[in-house]
Amino acid sequence: MENNAVLKIDERDNLIVALKTLTKGSVISIGDERLILKQDVPEKHKFALQKMGLGDKALMYGVIVGETTSTIDAGDLITTENLKHATADLSAEAVSYQWSPPDSASTVPQEFMGYRRNNGTVGTANYWIFVPLVFCSNQELLLLKDILPRALGYKVPSRYDRYTSNLVEQLKTGVTPSQSLPIISQTIDQSPSPLFPHVDGIRFLTHEAGCGGTTGDARSLCGLLAGYITHPNVAGATVISLGCQKAEMSQLKKAIEQRDPGCSKPILYFDRQSWNGPADMIEVIIQQTLIGLQEANKIVREPVPLSELVIGV
Repeated sequence: MENNAVLKIDERDNLIVALKTLTKGSVISIGDERLILKQDVPEKHKFALQKMGLGDKALMYGVIVGETTSTIDAGDLITTENLKHATADLSAEAVSYQWSPPDSASTVPQEFMGYRRNNGTVGTANYWIFVPLVFCSNQELLLLKDILPRALGYKVPSRYDRYTSNLVEQLKTGVTPSQSLPIISQTIDQSPSPLFPHVDGIRFLTHEAGCGGTTGDARSLCGLLAGYITHPNVAGATVISLGCQKAEMSQLKKAIEQRDPGCSKPILYFDRQSWNGPADMIEVIIQQTLIGLQEANKIVREPVPLSELVIGV
């Protein structure tokens, strides 16, 4: 049988992997050894390369992986009925190793293309984020998430969206999908074509906090959200509040000022209880956010010394 039907991972192994389903009676050649399979071997299952007696060790990857619970002939299927788990005894040794860094001065880039912010920090991306001060405002974020990415070109219909739309059009003509001819659909999704090419995307940071809790809870949440807003990868933010939550807008503004004094990023604040209805607020959120995105799109990547790259782990 062809060599690509089986796999011997290590030269010391006595268990062989079937890369496809093999039938009983198949002749298998592995190096200089030839054997006949005694049973069908399903794909990704193992069979014995050599005869093994009771208590013999089974090897894969060059290490012990099991111990036989009965005699196994060459070509037998390995199952939980003839093999149990086993490993080699634990051993350890001290090894002295001296690492010498390679001379990479001539190959490592000395710059990266980043977004420089007014406060001197540099980002590797340029995002606009939507932040709720309380979980009640997640509903507005989810509504905007359903609208804006597609409208602004950050999200495009997938092949399945297009396929479904084609079937729906057929249904409208009275032809059921089972009666229709196969629809030829693109196998690769279209690439996004964003309206604001220098803005890498918009993100919606929903959470389940902000209502009730202690003053410390509210302070911690506002600190966390302020950290996102002042992050150098963020160009601007839209903050949505209900108006009666524990985490107040003033606390968030204070936390932002503590992290980035005089923060000059465009940050839009919306309090639902200050509006006649959610529809009015959503319309203005969309309008003002688009204006903010226009400003964010004016920021372009520029060469920045590698020494200014900050990596968090």
